[in-house]
Amino acid sequence: MQYYSYRLQIKNGDWLQRAGRLYQQYIVDQYAKIEQNRLNYLKFNQSSLRTELYNGAVDAIHAGDSSRDIGYRIILSLSFIGGLRHMY
Repeated sequence: MQYYSYRLQIKNGDWLQRAGRLYQQYIVDQYAKIEQNRLNYLKFNQSSLRTELYNGAVDAIHAGDSSRDIGYRIILSLSFIGGLRHMY
């Protein structure tokens, strides 16, 4: 994220800002890449984010629901911008 922030700064003699629509596509692609990287971090590091506090799936299994009907829950951290928890 810091690398792309540096690349997107307006500097004299930089050709990137003069690329027009290609520059806009570059910005969108890099934003999507950064967001996917952040989401992958949250997905693969659920154990370090203390998600055991949210035992909804375990409670459902103990209540008799079949495990096929239960999806995999990924908890977003409070610092994730754009999620529902951030909106509240």
